[in-house]
Amino acid sequence: MKTQSNSTFWRAIGLMGIMTFLSFTVANAQWENIPGKAWEIGAAGDSTFAVWSIGESGAVFKWNEQSFSWENYGGKATKIAVESDGTPWVLNNNQIYRLRGRTWQSMPGKAVAIGAGGGTVWVIGESGTVLKWSEDSFTWENYGGKATDIAVENNGTPWVVNNQQIYRLRGRTWQSMPGKAVALGAGGGTVWAIGDSEAVFKWDENAFAWTNRGGKASRIAVSGNGLPYVIQSGAGGTLIYRLRN
Repeated sequence: MKTQSNSTFWRAIGLMGIMTFLSFTVANAQWENIPGKAWEIGAAGDSTFAVWSIGESGAVFKWNEQSFSWENYGGKATKIAVESDGTPWVLNNNQIYRLRGRTWQSMPGKAVAIGAGGGTVWVIGESGTVLKWSEDSFTWENYGGKATDIAVENNGTPWVVNNQQIYRLRGRTWQSMPGKAVALGAGGGTVWAIGDSEAVFKWDENAFAWTNRGGKASRIAVSGNGLPYVIQSGAGGTLIYRLRN
């Protein structure tokens, strides 16, 4: 994977793009449109603030809050997850890579989805099995199950979706959770889901239920402050929003 440093296009968008706001009445949520378009989004869900996206060209970008624009890190990817220290991992044609400086390091194995949190990295293998990365052995450890999407809490607990059913790992047992989802995100001590209606939901452990935060999205990631970033596909393209309470 080759890297690039030219971010002129995304910086131009950032300079031209005046913040617009999309408000929803559900739970008083306000979704802020930020510059650019993307197919996928990832964020460090712990204390580190790092938000990454995969642009419509497949290149990997990092969000710069100060310039309100995206910096191009090149490469080519379809899925992305971000470690606690802000390091992105990506998938391209099921091959796994992680960023080292400006170089994309090829990693063992193949996967169809990836998630990270709590100092851990997880993938869903080509067979649908859930796997956890071991840096010591430089291999993936099999945790069984069956899934199509994954997110990891900042305590390292993975949540997965299989046939829209939601599960989270308890030891070595996959616990069935309420509701249905097409995508998951976790960070800042929170877990979020995109329901089968495309609305965005936040998990409430005390009520053991999902709270509707409105919006409309296809992909989601959650930053270390617990606020979600989403991709909304529609007539306007693959737009990026983040929640502002």
